[in-house]
Amino acid sequence: MRLIIRDGSESASSYVANYIVQRIKASHATPKSPFVFGLPTGSSPLGVYEKLVQKYKAGEVSFENVVTFNMARSPSRQVRGSGGRLTPV
Repeated sequence: MRLIIRDGSESASSYVANYIVQRIKASHATPKSPFVFGLPTGSSPLGVYEKLVQKYKAGEVSFENVVTFNMARSPSRQVRGSGGRLTPV
């Protein structure tokens, strides 16, 4: 595990979003072999998700062959919408 330190949440969110986009592109995902992406719940990853939506709208990434699942912090927590495809707003 690597520890990446950034000056603030904006910089950290950009770094993580760029890393995710690189991984999606490098995977050469197909409908039969999609990129599987675990989405953490809560407010911490919201900046990353905003950056991913911006990249999608700018045409920098496609989520066509990306399958997602939500990762809750504890088993007792209810998570809506588990599984499916990432659809940016």
